[in-house]
Amino acid sequence: MSVCPKCGEEHEKGAKFCRNCGERIVAHEKIIKFALLGLSIVIVVFLFFMFRHFMPRYAQTDMFNYKIIGKEKIIMKVKDKSLEYMEIPDSFTAIGNKAFIKCKNLTRVKIPSSVTSIGNEAFSGCKSLVNLILSDSLVHIGKGAFKNCVKITELVIPDSVAEIGMSAFAGCKSLEHVSFPESITTIGEQAFYGCKKITVIELPPSLKKIGTKAFKECSIKSVEIPPSVIEIGHQAFNKNTKIILKKEIDSL
Repeated sequence: MSVCPKCGEEHEKGAKFCRNCGERIVAHEKIIKFALLGLSIVIVVFLFFMFRHFMPRYAQTDMFNYKIIGKEKIIMKVKDKSLEYMEIPDSFTAIGNKAFIKCKNLTRVKIPSSVTSIGNEAFSGCKSLVNLILSDSLVHIGKGAFKNCVKITELVIPDSVAEIGMSAFAGCKSLEHVSFPESITTIGEQAFYGCKKITVIELPPSLKKIGTKAFKECSIKSVEIPPSVIEIGHQAFNKNTKIILKKEIDSL
């Protein structure tokens, strides 16, 4: 069945002109066919551009492999684990999980302001790493990011960081001085576990949560807990650490 688009007169299938007004007739089937074809083209084009934008693309430099997701450029794996110095190019936005794990000769790494995230175990086991310059735009420090970096002596957390991940600096046996910015709200479980040379810490007034065993096996004699803290995990400090509370805490 076909319908005249001008007067609405119905005609048998195959009619080309309206017997009432003479208007050319287009079959319903053709209209639907062309509409569906147009819609299909729009959907295919949309999915193509979405795919290109969100699906990872992989590439490499002389130093490492990396991937691109949208506007993010992430270092995935270093090629030469014997390298001694690394200055991350400012075109990268993140350092992926285990990217530099067990680079035992790496003594210094410079992380530019373009980097906002350091993944899980990114520098874990870099036993020669001494000089660590973190990005001043860094937001995320992953689990075990610098675990067992036994030669780091000093650490300045940028004021862009809100949370220190679980075991992020655990086992950093030479670490003596840690500077916490007022942006920190969470210190994760075992974040500084086994950092035996830490004797003094000053917790920021922004801090809300101290994770389980966060400072266990450190050498902190006393610590003042700011009023902002609402939770302290089990064994967050050694038994002989004197804890000075400014208010009642939900859990200890």
